[in-house]
Amino acid sequence: MPGQSIIDYIKKPHSRVFRRAYIKRRNIGTGAFESSWVEISKDIKKWGTISTQLDSERLNKFTFGNMRVVVQNDQGKYNPEDSEDSYWYNYMPQQRTLFKIETGFFDFTTTSGVTQVFNIPNGVTTAFVGIFSGDMPGSDKNEITFNVKPLTEVFRNYAASNIRGLDGSMTASRFMELLRDQTDGSGGFVFRPFFDNTTTNFDISTTTTQYLNLNTSTSEELREKNVWEIIEKLSEAENHVSYITRDGKFRFRSRSALTTTAAYLFNGVGGTDNTYGQTIKTINSYGKKPSKFYSRVQIQFNSLNTTTSYSTVQSAMVVESANAAWALGERTFSISNTLIPNVTVAEALAQNIFNDVSTIKNEIEFTTTFVPHLEILDRVQITYDSSPVLFRSLWDLNDWADATNSSDLYWDASGGNALKLNAKEFKFISQNIDLDRFECKFIAREV
Repeated sequence: MPGQSIIDYIKKPHSRVFRRAYIKRRNIGTGAFESSWVEISKDIKKWGTISTQLDSERLNKFTFGNMRVVVQNDQGKYNPEDSEDSYWYNYMPQQRTLFKIETGFFDFTTTSGVTQVFNIPNGVTTAFVGIFSGDMPGSDKNEITFNVKPLTEVFRNYAASNIRGLDGSMTASRFMELLRDQTDGSGGFVFRPFFDNTTTNFDISTTTTQYLNLNTSTSEELREKNVWEIIEKLSEAENHVSYITRDGKFRFRSRSALTTTAAYLFNGVGGTDNTYGQTIKTINSYGKKPSKFYSRVQIQFNSLNTTTSYSTVQSAMVVESANAAWALGERTFSISNTLIPNVTVAEALAQNIFNDVSTIKNEIEFTTTFVPHLEILDRVQITYDSSPVLFRSLWDLNDWADATNSSDLYWDASGGNALKLNAKEFKFISQNIDLDRFECKFIAREV
């Protein structure tokens, strides 16, 4: 009904969900993207899955999954640009065409015999923005498969040595701003057109450390690297993360949760919440992650292989039960990053990373109903109790116990593998949004 929020529709046992897909082509004369999105929703046969992960391969490293979108091509609209039936006829080729998916909830009302369809307020969510990239094979079924990659691809496809404007006072945030404002030398922006041609789609946290070896485009640090590789190295040096949000914004920020309070409350078995309802389908795994524990962090910040080229922070090995290195084994997290300018910066970075990885934290992987509006690093709260036992008194329900022993009148707590999470807070480090099955799978780490 009008006035209800997206939370109201997420918790319903049955809601109406929409998916919409759009493209933006480039003008064959100017090379610029057209001003409006062209909807292609009705032609899509398979939508695929949107996947984003943090720390899955390495600390501070974001991984973006590629999408494979299958479209029906009976009318030839998805032929190459040399076909008169093609959407791209008189436009530039399909490669690097912008692609956007919107999803959300809708409903309708009927007044005096007139039915009106409306989107839920705040229920229209841009779930993904990317570009067509790679081969686009057809088949004898008149289908075309588009490989869609995240917007990070525009940075991967640009040599770092071609960056203009580098100088001797280059900080990480200044480098990101330099990319935002990078031109071809004649006023044409190189990256900004993929981010809606606006500076507001670049969220860059200010940093102060200067990287003196990024002072010129001929720097050895830039040689044989693409721009995204430099972004990742700077993010590592600052203990920050760089990624593209679901609505197509570039973000460079700290690893902390996006908010200090939970952006969403997930409830499963044993959880009762009239506001958010029960949205957890299954808990696929939950527990501590010894594989992400390190008792030692070592950073090489100088290419010379000498003892002074390294900064190390570690737990002393003591043979006692309270010592983490003894209990779990000594494990070293190694970084080689010669962008780091000096030992002072390396020591601070090593200490910050050590503080994060030297304690074991719980992680949870769970599957939910369709919850498409959340972001990586969002803080969430989870309540789930798989115990079938209700801890309530059985007094006066039957005349079977010794009246002098009231402790007989309570059920024992269940043991085994029962999961009990009472409003426990986590931050998202992975999300998969299945647009064909309308469900989500999340991985979150306790905060």
